Amino acid sequence: MNSFGFTNWREMLVAECHAAAVRNRSACIHISPSVSGRDATDVAVSRYAEAVFCVQPPGDTVARAAIIDAVSVGCVPVLLHPAQLRLWPWHWDAALTSYHEDWTQPTERNASRLMRRLLSMSPVRVQKLQRAVHAAADRLVYSRENLQSRAAASHPDATELLVRGILSGSSPLPLNIPPPEWSARDGSNDEPGQA
Repeated sequence: MNSFGFTNWREMLVAECHAAAVRNRSACIHISPSVSGRDATDVAVSRYAEAVFCVQPPGDTVARAAIIDAVSVGCVPVLLHPAQLRLWPWHWDAALTSYHEDWTQPTERNASRLMRRLLSMSPVRVQKLQRAVHAAADRLVYSRENLQSRAAASHPDATELLVRGILSGSSPLPLNIPPPEWSARDGSNDEPGQA
């Protein structure tokens, strides 16, 4: 599968995933974006449901259905492109609901550092991200129940939020996304957390 300009990102991540699995006995599992067949989505989503983090490099575009699939089953998305923080702004605050780094200048060092950061993240930080993901999940998916009841007012799903946003006429994007510090990073901060 051609991922346009992001193929090298994926190659570095896959290589580091395999290396980390050997080095740290981590449970890093690579799910190929080219998995196909009748049950491909079910397999990917079941793997996401078992994972703590789901690394989501851009594919053909920075927006990927896999990000929503991961969030819908409780997996913390790991976003690697600043534009991914702008996705679905009426539905979630990606900066608070994901782990993110700026990979617009990817290197093998980035992949190794990313894996170290994820593996060494404090349980308190992981739980905070998981709670944020759980809270965002209903807002990113379509819910049949909202069609059949008036629960949409207190628990809006993705469709309800989109309609509300369009009708409000307001811009959903805050001016500080992506964070200004992403453009000035020198890559020297190896501490776990938001890069």
